[in-house]
Amino acid sequence: MKKKMLQRLLALVMAVCFLFGGVLTVSATDGQGNNSITNDSLAEIREQLNASSYEEYLQEFADVPSATTGGYTINGVDYVRFEPGSTDQSVRVNTLADGSEVLYTPNSGTVTWKVNVATTAKYSIVIVYWPDDAKSASIERVLKIDGEIPFAEARFLTLPKVWKNTYVVAEVYETKDASVSDIYKEALAAGFDDADVRAKGGRPYVALTCPDVWTQSLTDFVNKYAVRFFTSDIDDNELRPAMGQTPELCTYELRDADGFYAESFEFVFEAGEREISLEAVNEPLSIKEIKLVPHEYLNSYEEYLAKYEGQPSGQDKIVIQAEYPGATSSQTIYPVEDRTDAATMPADTTCTMLNTLGGEKWQTAGQWVRYSFKVSTSGMYNIAARYRQNVLDGMYTCRALRITSNGAAEGSLGYYDGSVPFFEATQLRFNYNSAWQSTLFNSGSGVDYQFYFEAGVEYTIMMEVGLGSTGDIVRRVDAALAAINADYLAIMKLTGADPDELRDYGFSRIMPDVMIDMKIQSSELYAIANELATVTGEKSSNVATLEKVAWLLDRMGSNEDEIAKYLDQLKSYIGSLGTWLSDAKTQPLQLDYIVIQPLNGEAPQGKAGFFKSLVHELSSFIMSFFRNYDRMGATAEETDEASTIDVWLAYGRDQAQVIRNLINNDFTPNSKYGTTVNLKLVAGGTLLPSVLAGMGPDVYIGIGEDDVINYAIRGALLPVEDMEDFDGFVEENFNDAAMAVLGIEDAQGEYHCYGLPETQNFTMMFVRKDILADLGIEIPRTWDDVLAAIPTLQANNMQIGMHTDYKVFLYQMGGTLFADNGMRINLDSNVGLEAFDTMCSYFTMYSFPYKYDFANRFRTGEMPIGFASYNGT
Repeated sequence: MKKKMLQRLLALVMAVCFLFGGVLTVSATDGQGNNSITNDSLAEIREQLNASSYEEYLQEFADVPSATTGGYTINGVDYVRFEPGSTDQSVRVNTLADGSEVLYTPNSGTVTWKVNVATTAKYSIVIVYWPDDAKSASIERVLKIDGEIPFAEARFLTLPKVWKNTYVVAEVYETKDASVSDIYKEALAAGFDDADVRAKGGRPYVALTCPDVWTQSLTDFVNKYAVRFFTSDIDDNELRPAMGQTPELCTYELRDADGFYAESFEFVFEAGEREISLEAVNEPLSIKEIKLVPHEYLNSYEEYLAKYEGQPSGQDKIVIQAEYPGATSSQTIYPVEDRTDAATMPADTTCTMLNTLGGEKWQTAGQWVRYSFKVSTSGMYNIAARYRQNVLDGMYTCRALRITSNGAAEGSLGYYDGSVPFFEATQLRFNYNSAWQSTLFNSGSGVDYQFYFEAGVEYTIMMEVGLGSTGDIVRRVDAALAAINADYLAIMKLTGADPDELRDYGFSRIMPDVMIDMKIQSSELYAIANELATVTGEKSSNVATLEKVAWLLDRMGSNEDEIAKYLDQLKSYIGSLGTWLSDAKTQPLQLDYIVIQPLNGEAPQGKAGFFKSLVHELSSFIMSFFRNYDRMGATAEETDEASTIDVWLAYGRDQAQVIRNLINNDFTPNSKYGTTVNLKLVAGGTLLPSVLAGMGPDVYIGIGEDDVINYAIRGALLPVEDMEDFDGFVEENFNDAAMAVLGIEDAQGEYHCYGLPETQNFTMMFVRKDILADLGIEIPRTWDDVLAAIPTLQANNMQIGMHTDYKVFLYQMGGTLFADNGMRINLDSNVGLEAFDTMCSYFTMYSFPYKYDFANRFRTGEMPIGFASYNGT
């Protein structure tokens, strides 16, 4: 019986052991199977850094015509060579379910194909690929043509994956106005073809699955009977659904990953035999085809409208709840609760309702969500949305709308999974407000866009994060920031980080180009600030930030005596401008629902009325005294003690909810022991008193590694090494050093382990490749390389940020932290003392700073090499 309980405990710990908690320092590995270690040489780095921007690339090849007809298709399996990367994996040919062959490419290495181009022209590149089910990270590639990167943006190509929620079967019970039989007939009439009458505990109900394609009759039925497709706990709180990768054959036209450019890229191919290479940066990818196609420029809204001139208004009104996306591009885009407004659909003050989607989890360029629907009457429609954007003060966020019909793209970009119907659809605007709002899709020009939908055709709309009309502004600020940072580095190389204000450095004589550039960037920032104020319609704090930096640059560029005086302030302003740029690149948006509606209709209600809001707030306040906050989403009542595991968690509610989701989605449904989990939030420091009182939990999450042995020697913990598959699980997931602090010998000399680590901490080296390339320093790969770089860096008033974790040196010298099977500390050994002396020498002999803000100095370039911790969960 005891062993069985231990097996249950391990099963739960395996699900949560990598989440939140104590930090354990582990030794560095050899990097096998890990492509995080760069192998770039100095020449390769310079090639990447010297690549022109896409805008400069187009200007350079302005005389090269765009292809108008034809194109070329390269089968993925017809590659000419593969150059392995940091892993020992290789390419292979796989066969998809439809019988087509694809070339599997691993997460490192470079694959090359050849194509014979008849005439010199510009082509767009389309990749037909299968996103292999792997990690949650995006697929990243570097594109090369004839062995060279055509422009800088081609280094950061991101191909999305497809994620889908797992919805549950909804249960619709009879009401006072409708029997189960009536509901069943209505469900069939509404379009729920798989509706089924079932019974639970002798009580009949209609079972419904979440529809893939929404219609007016379906949405009316769902709203009428308040149908929900989420799992609920025993307190009727809705639980976030499980989400998994659902690979499907995707077609992607290469474009800017940062969203600066609305159109896809054009690449110049000279006549003759050309090579196309894709270098893997992250995640595997199976490629079916690579196509060179003529670039199709986006039509204007006027051209789109002229195509459907004379079409009547459609009559359907389809309300699609945003929390039920057909698919998303990221697992971070999931349904969330909002109870700030009574108008949110649905709203309930008695329990948790996952009634919205997105927010700050849906803000990165390229992220998308999609929904499918059908209309019953052909014609022109408006698309409306109820939304909230309360993050970017004084700014608006943008979305690009892409549409497909029955799997075929509509509009200009016919080679992308979901095409933009007209250019203005890439700039849909959602304004800032602390409250909920509603809008008909528009780009801020005062025109509510109309869309043609044909009856009976299945349409899929994809809302993708983009920078829209602010893309050019953000791109120019990005370029200005790079130039300003380069000016700061040039000055710092001469003066150091703390210049003498009374010294005459002769800036006008030594670096006249820097002073001129500061004046140029000042004028550019002033112009951008004026343009931003015009676009947003107000002079917000974002505009003030640009003007503040512009003023300082103008002052420093006009008078060399002001440079040393204001250099530290310029450093601070560079940080502020970097923060501004980071905020501007994020485009958060929270959706309540989307409406496909007839023309000339009003936008949905944005904010509830006064009396409805008053009732909602009073109800929320009253119900806060009755809601059960202890059970943390339990889906089953506690039964007998033998089939229930008590888990205590000493963190916050957010972490507890994540762990509860893991339990509900991964542990409970797959548990072969039939156990339920009782998860409880507790305050830190409650474990030992509860154990002494005989009321301790089965599993405790949140204990520090220093306390594990303290509890173990007092008999408060059970050893875990005898549990099922312990050796294999530990060997696969943990470093030996991480496990060393969790075990001890007993009185009989037998070693026992009493826990599993939750977080592993790795010390890594971070480098500014651009600065090292400018100084002619190869990326250090040994400690000797680090020492060799010191004279050059210090000659340019730069420093290296060294960590104070001497255990790294201890492990690399072959030492161990403990001796005698963990019974004695090993720091006083010869190896331990040598490791400590080696670490100290960097501070005593080479004057490395002991205290510093690494992130700040690394960003400004004062510290182009630094060692810092990286937490792996």
